[in-house]
Amino acid sequence: MTTDAAAPLFATDEEALAAAEEAYAAYLAASDAITAQGDGNLDGIKSLVTPRYFAEISPAFERLVQKGFRTSGGAEFDSLSLLRHDIRADGTVLIQVYVCQDITEVSVVSGSGELEPILDRQNRLPLVISVVADPEAPGDLLVDRSEVWGGRDFC
Repeated sequence: MTTDAAAPLFATDEEALAAAEEAYAAYLAASDAITAQGDGNLDGIKSLVTPRYFAEISPAFERLVQKGFRTSGGAEFDSLSLLRHDIRADGTVLIQVYVCQDITEVSVVSGSGELEPILDRQNRLPLVISVVADPEAPGDLLVDRSEVWGGRDFC
């Protein structure tokens, strides 16, 4: 007899991919809103990421504010494909996806309204995104990691 705890959170890989896509889209929208405001208020993103990832990304937002910068435009992504989805030993569900993030439309603006040049910026980045769900709150998928893919560039 299997228990609910042993049952998979997603019936199919397609469901897992769709859930990861939704979680990552919410994360990018919140990130874009925070950097566009430029006030350092991270409340909009804190509930979308794990505490570990929040600690990792917070300094980048803080540096932007300290320099008096904000952004215009937003990041987009495409080319999602599922790397894996499984249950960790601690019971959390892990979904990892390949994604191509596109920051072509994102500009950095100084406090005086001038566009800041960004040298050697790669506008399309191949990433591996990790999203996790606690079995106690399976509807709350949180971004746990975003890393540049070290393999062949699929963007």
